[in-house]
Amino acid sequence: MILGVLGSDKLVTPTNAVLTEVFTGVRPSRVVILAEEQPRTDVTGLGEVLSVFGLNPEVSVKVLGTGIKAWRDGLRDVELDLADVTPGRKYMAYAVLAYSRARDVRYVYLKEESKGYHMFGYVPFDEVTVYDMRTGEEVPFDPPKTRGDLPKKSTLTPEGLTSLVNLYSLLGKVEVSTEPDPGVKEDIYEEGERLCKTRAGFLRFREEEEIRKLAETSYFMADTNVYINLGSRISRLVWANRSFRLLPSRSVYRELSGKTGSTQKDEFPVKFHLGMQAFRELHPKLPEIDRRFGDIALLHEVKALKSDFPENIVLITGDKGLVNAARSQGVKSVHLSKLIESKEGDWGEYISCMRFFANVKVTVDGREVAVVRRTTDLEQYTEVEAVDLNHNYPKVVDKLEVFLGRKKEN
Repeated sequence: MILGVLGSDKLVTPTNAVLTEVFTGVRPSRVVILAEEQPRTDVTGLGEVLSVFGLNPEVSVKVLGTGIKAWRDGLRDVELDLADVTPGRKYMAYAVLAYSRARDVRYVYLKEESKGYHMFGYVPFDEVTVYDMRTGEEVPFDPPKTRGDLPKKSTLTPEGLTSLVNLYSLLGKVEVSTEPDPGVKEDIYEEGERLCKTRAGFLRFREEEEIRKLAETSYFMADTNVYINLGSRISRLVWANRSFRLLPSRSVYRELSGKTGSTQKDEFPVKFHLGMQAFRELHPKLPEIDRRFGDIALLHEVKALKSDFPENIVLITGDKGLVNAARSQGVKSVHLSKLIESKEGDWGEYISCMRFFANVKVTVDGREVAVVRRTTDLEQYTEVEAVDLNHNYPKVVDKLEVFLGRKKEN
């Protein structure tokens, strides 16, 4: 079976196309990437990802040039059994459909096209439809088994954990449950669970919608408790007009640095590490550390910025006292105070957070398929142990994240 996919300047899109076809039951002996020019990244590593399924395909690139005529002429010499035209430009897809000798041509439809740049599996599969372009029929998913000799343990990013949960959903009903660890006090476990649900979005602040609306005309600065409670999820609230509108605070960075670098015992220390993790992810260019930190220093920063920005500067905080102080000094603020439940959330963020408070189990139709054991090590990635070795999807995602450059190999 020779599988062809369209090339793209984003490595993730042809990779997703290949994996989508593998998860519909295709077992290619060759993978040909049809491209306008030679890709800047090495695509041959895709074979390492596919080896997890017991496949050993030759992966190559066929450069056809630019324009419909170049593709029409070039496709005459390309042997294909199946082509996936999801990535690339529209004319490339048209050329393959019209001029290639591929018996089957397929297209992967996403309900939300903007999610297409996430790694394979991140988009829930009830939002994905594979179409046969020759017949117009839908192509069902047929999740493959993995090799039985793969290592049980893998390390995944939060995005990878979300992909993992969605991949398991192709096997049946997925449930994620937690088992409190004897080494964690009950009140700490309960506070941790609330924190993790909030960072994942299963609990949301009623005032989040106010932030979204203000983002059209404002910039923001956030208090320490915002990075702790919302984590990187705040980025979805403060994007507007094609710009990221959350400014880093020197005083908040100083406080997080002090808390995470301190050797003093704290009843709930991991929250500051989670806050620092979010701060670094959201602000890759870290600010200089201010000698001052705390509410007064943060207020001074916001007031100083008001004279430099033509748009509003809004303070986001969960501290009622800081809200009152800000308003008394003419600083607009959003007080995150009321939590409400949500049916939607990010399982990857939840699992990545809950590993510090409990053992986390993933089951399919009541059958345990993977486990994350509680840890006190503040590692960047989450260790997942596969229980169902016939569907060792943690290792699939692990290999995929390395190939896409999401993380380094263990």
